[in-house]
Amino acid sequence: MSNIKVSVQDGNNVTLLVTPQPRIDVRVDKGIAGISGYSGQSGYSGYSGYSGASGTGASGYSGYSGYSGYSGFGLSGYSGISGYSGYSGYSGSGISGYSGYSGSGTSGYSGYSGAPGQQGTSGFSGYSGAQGASGLSGYSGYSGSGISGYSGYSGYSGLGLSGYSGFSGYSGYSGAPGAGGSIAHWGSFWDTTTQTAASANTPYSITLNSSDPSNYGVSVVSGSRVTFTTTGVYSLTFSIQFTNSDTQIHDANVWLRKNDSGSTGDVPDTDSKFSIINSHGGVHGNVIGTVNFVLSLTAGDFIELVWSTTSTQVTLETIAAGTSPVSPRVPSVVFTATQVTYTQSGYSGFSGYSGISGYSGAIGQSGISGYSGYSGSGVSGYSGYSGAIGASGISGYSGYSGAVGASGLSGYSGYSGSGISGYSGFSGYSGATGPTTYPGAGIAVSTGTAWGSSLTAPSGDIVGTTDTQTLTNKTLTNPTVTNYTETNFTATVTSNAITLALTNGTYQTITTMAGANAITIPAVTSNAGKSMTVQIAYASTPTSVTFAVASSGTLKWPGGTTPTATLTNGKYDVYTFICDGTYWYGIQAGANF
Repeated sequence: MSNIKVSVQDGNNVTLLVTPQPRIDVRVDKGIAGISGYSGQSGYSGYSGYSGASGTGASGYSGYSGYSGYSGFGLSGYSGISGYSGYSGYSGSGISGYSGYSGSGTSGYSGYSGAPGQQGTSGFSGYSGAQGASGLSGYSGYSGSGISGYSGYSGYSGLGLSGYSGFSGYSGYSGAPGAGGSIAHWGSFWDTTTQTAASANTPYSITLNSSDPSNYGVSVVSGSRVTFTTTGVYSLTFSIQFTNSDTQIHDANVWLRKNDSGSTGDVPDTDSKFSIINSHGGVHGNVIGTVNFVLSLTAGDFIELVWSTTSTQVTLETIAAGTSPVSPRVPSVVFTATQVTYTQSGYSGFSGYSGISGYSGAIGQSGISGYSGYSGSGVSGYSGYSGAIGASGISGYSGYSGAVGASGLSGYSGYSGSGISGYSGFSGYSGATGPTTYPGAGIAVSTGTAWGSSLTAPSGDIVGTTDTQTLTNKTLTNPTVTNYTETNFTATVTSNAITLALTNGTYQTITTMAGANAITIPAVTSNAGKSMTVQIAYASTPTSVTFAVASSGTLKWPGGTTPTATLTNGKYDVYTFICDGTYWYGIQAGANF
């Protein structure tokens, strides 16, 4: 450690005593900057501690840092030689040693700066001379003005009479309608008997025993042949009342046959297939089948309706007139034929020519306008001269600025001391590097000590424990379901029939319409193990509600008896249906709710 003694001799001299350095006397003349002294000798740096052994060994302690020397006044001492740095220990996981304390010397005081000299006084600016007076402006002369002459009179306009316009001619008469309009041929026929099929899947001609007395050009020959007397295009429409007395649904087909009693006369693409609902609640199943065709026929052609059925219990039924309410008889078959015609108006006659309008009379000439008088103009007077501008005064001289005083001298900086640094502690060993081998693609599986074989990742979304997701085509084995909700699908019967679909939900509420309501549940195929609940909401005064299975499937009721529907507006019946892949089983879970 260095010792520094500072002695102030007088206002201009100081004495510095540095041990172990020799004494140095410095004379300082005020106002002249002194030469900086040599920096004092720095203390030796402590050795760094050795690193501890690999593993759990403790690291060595760091050496203590030496104290820094004091900073003196005036010249800086020589810088000491830096000590050798110790060797760094190996890196391990041991505990780092403590760092030694750092010494701190006191810095010397800086000398005082001299006071700045006084600044000289600036001289006064001279006065500006007075401005001379401006001369007087002369007077402007008067402008003369003559008297304007009078304008002449305008001449009179002539008074010619306009001629009368001629009369317009009369329009010609419209011509008579052209050729093309005609009275269409037509026929309306029906049958008041019940027609049956002696054998299933056998074609039979449909008979028509009644006709409109005003039929024109269309008639029935041999009881079933609708015959046409005129070539043309005809619109053909049939309406058939099918009745099924069986408890199963059966099918019926109807098509057109032309000019032949055999199948060679069948008209292509005219067949229609109808599924006739089964009997229900002691009432036969009834279905109306109607189709329209447009055909080009030649005079003498005849058309027959041909039908067949998959069961002899299906008939073409004539239903007697109703009594409650009173209603007309329902014929088993209705057939109409109407010729497709057109109308075309003839050309209209030419309109007559319009008469020629009379000429207008000539307009008289205008009189000549008089001349306008001349306008007089006087000569303007001259403007007076402006006076001369006086000379400007002379500006005074600016005073001189005083000299700036000299700046004071800065004092000397003291010596900076430096202590010896302590030893650094040992650093611990670094831990082992973890594995860098990744498991296979998919969901990684850990055994606790190593990676096992990865599981195949699902192609869709992974279901979380708190996610809200829609699952499709999933198989659940032995699940526990708490407080689940079924989709409640609602619909209203239209056109007296509705077909249900499980894709809409397994709980469906169906509102009835007036009259018969035929409800078809899904086919047996692909629905094994499925069930559905149907709630019937009665509205619009229904007369019947029946159930059937699509694609000719079979619906079985307990005891083979179809339950009775409530049929009261504002009431509800509930039905449950279960499918085993062969049949649908129906249960009326409750009625008249």
